[in-house]
Amino acid sequence: MLAFPLKYIYITQTFKKNVHNGVDMRGQNRGEEVPIYAPEDGTVIGVKNNYQTQDSSGNSYGNYIKIQHDNGLITLMAHLKYNSINVKIGDKVKFGEQIAIMGTTGHSTGVHLHYEVFVNNVKQDPLLYTYIYPNQQIDTNSAKYVKYTTKVSPAEKDEKINQIKANISSLSIRKEPSETSERVGLLEKNKYYNFYEEKKGETYDWYNIGQNLWVANQGESVTVYRRVDEDKVDQEETNYKFKYIVEETNNYMIKLNKGETLYIK
Repeated sequence: MLAFPLKYIYITQTFKKNVHNGVDMRGQNRGEEVPIYAPEDGTVIGVKNNYQTQDSSGNSYGNYIKIQHDNGLITLMAHLKYNSINVKIGDKVKFGEQIAIMGTTGHSTGVHLHYEVFVNNVKQDPLLYTYIYPNQQIDTNSAKYVKYTTKVSPAEKDEKINQIKANISSLSIRKEPSETSERVGLLEKNKYYNFYEEKKGETYDWYNIGQNLWVANQGESVTVYRRVDEDKVDQEETNYKFKYIVEETNNYMIKLNKGETLYIK
């Protein structure tokens, strides 16, 4: 699953096979040179970073990055700003890592990003393979073109419910408790989410936050808050001076002294 390589998605031109083999996007403000991010984990297989001009004719990509992703897809991002690319061929990139800045090099009529997706080395419509993630925004005029990942609403902090808090950005939600399972969404950093089951794996601890929605924790990716069971509160952790458990089938008259508390179970 690919993410759009921008934080704010404003689509200016869609895919037309053999006419325009990609999707063009600009920043929220026309002419804005915004950061470009890796759409998925992968390896850089192509880079051009020294193109300084804007051409009125031809088919030049100008400066570009081409990435072979771990899911088998290939992406290409073109017309990048001169000398803004911070990766080279052979580099491993991570999902969401900044790799360049938008520009207007090559056959370009203004600052924008030309984005292509290859399936089995054939250019395909990127909108069929690229999704909006919770940490991204889509321009209202472009929303009709795109797909969304699963969005899980954060919860309020509640000690009576099992919860996790995401400590990192772009923490993946997967369909199954497996690192090879399909990624279907992301958690927001510093937000709380209820969980309903947990499983220990060889590498990760997994937390179920909904039907077919699992989040992995390795190290400190999440903070786990398990519900406080009031029936199991340790007596040493309370300030009461007196506690009496009433048998269900009997009645008692109990006299309490000043400052004493009666706990009924």
